[in-house]
Amino acid sequence: MIPEGGMMKIFCTSDIHGRFGYLQKIIDFVNSRYDIDVVIFAGDIVKDYKWSNLLELAQHQMNDYKRFKSMIMKISNRRVYYIRGNHDVFTPDEGDMNFLPNAYKAGIETYFIPFEKMSIQFYQIDRECTELELGVYLKDIVMGGKYVVAHQPIFGILDEGYSGHNFGSLAIRKKIVADEPRLFICGHVHENFGIKKLNKTTVINCACMKGAVRGVIFDTSSNSYAEVVLN
Repeated sequence: MIPEGGMMKIFCTSDIHGRFGYLQKIIDFVNSRYDIDVVIFAGDIVKDYKWSNLLELAQHQMNDYKRFKSMIMKISNRRVYYIRGNHDVFTPDEGDMNFLPNAYKAGIETYFIPFEKMSIQFYQIDRECTELELGVYLKDIVMGGKYVVAHQPIFGILDEGYSGHNFGSLAIRKKIVADEPRLFICGHVHENFGIKKLNKTTVINCACMKGAVRGVIFDTSSNSYAEVVLN
């Protein structure tokens, strides 16, 4: 349950990519902590299987989705939400209120604002778009003072790969600078895990990577945080 006034401790993680051993470590950790109120998975939930077409990939991923759903049901007495990342092409059940866009649309969740659109061209699915299209999409979303959950990072903030390339979005950066949400949670770039500030917004890239099961605890009452490594 979220305490009155929205003060809470959030554990966020991302990019488990169908590694259910990682997920079990995360579940065990969260259940060992009485003080975590909300758990967030910021995309790339399932494995990227070999495929000949998107329908085949989606069918493979649905099995992972069902397993993921079954496992997160073992997280007790807290809200658990997830969004999809660029590798996730499965379609969540309409009544799945762990899927943050569903919970937000239904009015069940009012503190966390999700968006799955991204300027990452990977599968040519409807969540992929250009930077211009992403800017238009974000225009009418009111983020001020809220906790935003996305998969793609902000351009220039925890978005640099090993090659030195920035994988973040300028459209997202423009929106975050304009609206100043309290918290921006993302993943995608595995090698740039960490926490930074962009003006008044705390930015967290909570991506796991191969050999590193990790996340971040953020305390909204004090704006303090702790990095968590579960290896």
